[in-house]
Order: sequence, then C-alpha cells, then structure tokens
Amino acid sequence: MQDTWTPENRRDILHVGMDFNTNPMSCVIGIQTKTGVDIIDEISIYGSNTQELCNELRIRYPDFRIWVYPDASGGNANTKGQSDHNILRQNGFIVKTNRANPPVRDRIVAVNSALLSATGDVKLRINKKCKRLMECLEKQTYKGETRQPDKDSGFDHMNDALGYMVTYIMPVRRPVAAQGKTEYFGAI
Repeated sequence: MQDTWTPENRRDILHVGMDFNTNPMSCVIGIQTKTGVDIIDEISIYGSNTQELCNELRIRYPDFRIWVYPDASGGNANTKGQSDHNILRQNGFIVKTNRANPPVRDRIVAVNSALLSATGDVKLRINKKCKRLMECLEKQTYKGETRQPDKDSGFDHMNDALGYMVTYIMPVRRPVAAQGKTEYFGAI
C-alpha cells in the first residue's frame, strides 16, 4: 500500500469504523477494494463527542459519501436524549450496524483473518500513517489467562473501531454441520 492515499475518486465510499468513548473518540477510515479494505486514515480525539468527530470527518473528507460501522450501543439514547447513531445520520452518514455488537472473539478473529487468512490472503491493509492503530494492534493484551482484551491499557479503542467495520464487511464464516452436510453461517 502507498505511504499516502489521495482522494482520486470522490465517488468512493469511505468506510468508517467508530468507537464511542470520549477519551478518546476513535475511528478508522478505509476504502473498500476488490480484495478487501485499505485503512487510509485514523482519528483519535480526547475529551470529545460524536458531533466533534463528525465535524472532523467532514473537514477531512468534505465531498465523500461516508458509511459508519459504529458500536451498536450507540443506538441507545444518551443523557441529552439523542443517540450517537442519530447524530451520525443527522450529519449525512449512513449507519451500518446490527442490533448488538458481534462477540469480541468474532471481532478479533475477523480482523486477524483479514490481516492474513489461513490461505495467505491479505484482505486488510493499513496505511503507514495510521500509527496509533498499528500501535494498538501490536500492544493489545488480554486479561490474565482469558480471551477478553484488557480494557485498562488504552489500546482497545482503535481495535474496537476496526473490529466493528471489519466484522460487518468481512464477517467470520464458521462451518455448521447440518444433516450430514456442512453449511456456513454469516455473510456469503
């Protein structure tokens, strides 16, 4: 992937994975390719809110259609009576989410599989300028001897943002045995 991405085709849809923490509000920005997703940018704003992140996206990418893959809990009304998802829609973004977040394990498997599949395919590429995302992917640890990411280290927000997008676009497909044949659940 190139060191820098330039917006050559403003018809491209920007795909944004978003995590709704105020310290920091985090998102990763990607473009879908024939083989997967290229992450071209990241935004991490401390002491922020959803509207401020929307403003920053519009400043950076004023003429693009933007699809956001947020934390599903953002559909719940906040203390001001409005949901984060509604704020995204009011800013002209298309919100792509399910009713509940995919299990953490599925998000981790989806991201790892996109970075390098069992067949050696790379479906997720990250631009070198996304330093915080790369740091988070490298330094995320787990709680004790569990499969639960450590949420106290501060390396989870970018990973969560990336996981919401990747799991929606490239979900995990697990074999399911049914009446003597193998079927798959998830997107085809």
